[in-house]
Amino acid sequence: MKNFFSSLLGSLAALFIYSFLTIFIGIAIIIAAASGASKSETPEVKKNSILEVRLQGEIGERLSEEDAIMANFSFPGQDDVISKQGLNNILAAIKNAETDDNITGIYVRSDMFSAGFTTCKEIREALIRFKESGKYIVAYADTYTQKGYYIASAADKVYMNPMGMLDLHGLASNRTFFKKTLKKVGIEMTVVKHGKYKSAVEPYTSDKMSDASKQQTTQLLDVVWNIYCNDVAKSRNLTTEQINSYADEATAMLEQDVLVGYNLIDGLKYYDEMASELAQLSNRTEKQKLRRIITSKYAKTISKESEKEIKEKIALIYAEGAIDGNNSEGINSKKLADEIRKARNDEDIKAIVLRINSPGGSAYGSEQIWREVTLARKSKPFVVSMGDVAASGGYYIACAADTIVAQPSTITGSIGIFGMFPNFSGLTEKVGLSFDGVQTNKLSDFLNPTRPVSAEEKQMLQNYIDRGYNTFVSRCANGRQMSNKDIDAIAQGRVWSGTDAKEIGLVDQLGNLQDAIDLAAKMAKVEKYKIEELPEPESFIESLVKGLQSQARIGLLKMHYGASYQLYQYAERIKGMQGIQGIQARMPYDLEIY
Repeated sequence: MKNFFSSLLGSLAALFIYSFLTIFIGIAIIIAAASGASKSETPEVKKNSILEVRLQGEIGERLSEEDAIMANFSFPGQDDVISKQGLNNILAAIKNAETDDNITGIYVRSDMFSAGFTTCKEIREALIRFKESGKYIVAYADTYTQKGYYIASAADKVYMNPMGMLDLHGLASNRTFFKKTLKKVGIEMTVVKHGKYKSAVEPYTSDKMSDASKQQTTQLLDVVWNIYCNDVAKSRNLTTEQINSYADEATAMLEQDVLVGYNLIDGLKYYDEMASELAQLSNRTEKQKLRRIITSKYAKTISKESEKEIKEKIALIYAEGAIDGNNSEGINSKKLADEIRKARNDEDIKAIVLRINSPGGSAYGSEQIWREVTLARKSKPFVVSMGDVAASGGYYIACAADTIVAQPSTITGSIGIFGMFPNFSGLTEKVGLSFDGVQTNKLSDFLNPTRPVSAEEKQMLQNYIDRGYNTFVSRCANGRQMSNKDIDAIAQGRVWSGTDAKEIGLVDQLGNLQDAIDLAAKMAKVEKYKIEELPEPESFIESLVKGLQSQARIGLLKMHYGASYQLYQYAERIKGMQGIQGIQARMPYDLEIY
C-alpha cells in the first residue's frame, strides 16, 4: 500500500509539472506568435532572388493556421528550423517562380524530413516542369536521405558536403506483431473480416506476415522502387541496373569521392563554396548577401489580385488522415460530408476536386462521405486526386467520382472490411478482477469484453461484415461501371499501386494534383477560375489549444509507458474498434516504406 501511494503521488507530481510547463510554454508561444503575426508583412521578393525548396520537417497536404504561424516561429538559436510544411505551398511556389522575373532559380536544400513517396514525386515533378522555364536548379545536402536524393536528383547539379553521406539502399517494410505480448498479458482478439489480403489484424493474431500479405507488399515495393530507379536514372544519365548495383553497396558506407565517380553527385562543396556557387548563379557578387526566400514565405507573395474579378471557382477539398479515427488531425466524416454538400450547392463552384490522402477507417463514416460524393457528381464534375495513400475507406470515398487520378506510386485499393473484438478475461483474472451481473435478454451484453466472444456472436458479426463487404463492392462496381464479380476479383482487401490500379480499372489515369485540377476545369468547360481550398483551416487559437492538449496527453503517456507506448497506441486503436460502429474499412496494415 505504501508503494502504491508513493507511485500515485509521483504520478500526480509529474502530471502537475508537465501540465504547468505545457501551459507556460503554450502561453509564451501564443504571445510570441501573436506578436510576430501582428508585425508580419508580405515578404518582398527582390531582383536576383533564389527560391529555396527546403526539405525539412513534416510535409503534409497543407498547413492549419496554427501550423502556418508556428512553422515560421522559432526559439532563439533555431531560426533555421522548419517543423511543418504544406505541399500546396511548395507546389504553388515552384509554379509561380517559373514566370517570376525576380527569381533566378531554385536551390533545393535537402535535410531530414518526413513525407510519403508520392508527396516526394509531386515535388519532383514540379521541379522538372520548372526546368522548362530555362532557369537553373541546384541541390545541396550534408546528408541525402533516400527520399531527399530522389527529389534532389531532378536538379541540374547535385552537390554534397565533403564529409556528407548519401543513403541509397532500396526499399523495405517491416511490421511489429503483438500476438505473444497480448497472450502474456491475458488479452485474446476475436477477428472477423472479409478479404484474404485484409491483414490489418495480423499484428494481433499472428507472429509473422501471411503469404498473402507478403505477396502484395512485395509487389507494391517493387512498383515504387522501379519508379524511383527509372526517375533517378533518367535524371542522372544512369541505368536502372546501375542504381540497383549502387543500392546493393549501401552507398551511405561509401567514400564521398566514390559517389562522384558513380555520377550520383556532381561535386563536393563546403557551405562557403556552395554560397559562392549560388552567388554566381544569381548574379550577386560574393560581397553581396544572397537573396534566398523559402517556399512558405514566397507563397505569401503570390498575388491573388488577378483573381478578384473571377467568379467561377473549382473547389479543392482535402481529405487527409484516418476516417473518424482517434487522431484529431484525421477526417471527420460529418464535417467532410458537409463541405462536399456546400460545394455542391454553391453555384459559383463549377467543379470539385477531392484530394485524398487516407488509409481509410470507419466503414460507417466512409459511407456517409460516399453518399455526398454521389450526389455532388450528379450536379457538377467531380474528380478525385490521390496522394500517398487512398486505400480501403480512402478508396470507398473515391469510387463514385467521375474520374480518379492517382500517381503511379499511390497506395490504393484495399477493398475490404474487418472488425476486432478484445476479450480481457485473461488479464482481469491475473489482476484479481471478477464480474457478475444480470440481463433481460440473451444478447443484452453483446460483445462484452470481459468474456470470450460466443460462437453465435461471431457468426452474427461475420454476417454483418459480409454484408458490409458486399455493400463496399457494390459501391465500387457502380462507380467504376464494373460488375460485382469483377470488383470482388481485385478486392479481397488487396492493396495496389497506382500503376497496377489503372491496369485493373480502379484508377482512370495517372497524374498529379495539378493534372486533376486541369481535368476538372476541362470537364466544367471553364478557362478562367480560382481555386477555393476547403475546409477552411481552424483558427490559430482553436488549433493551438487542441495541439497543446494532444501534446500534453502524449507526453504524459510516454512518460508513464516508456518503451511500451507503441503497444498502448495499438490498444487504443483496438478500443476504438469495439462495437458495430468500430467496423473498419482500413488499409490491410500500417505500411512504412523506408
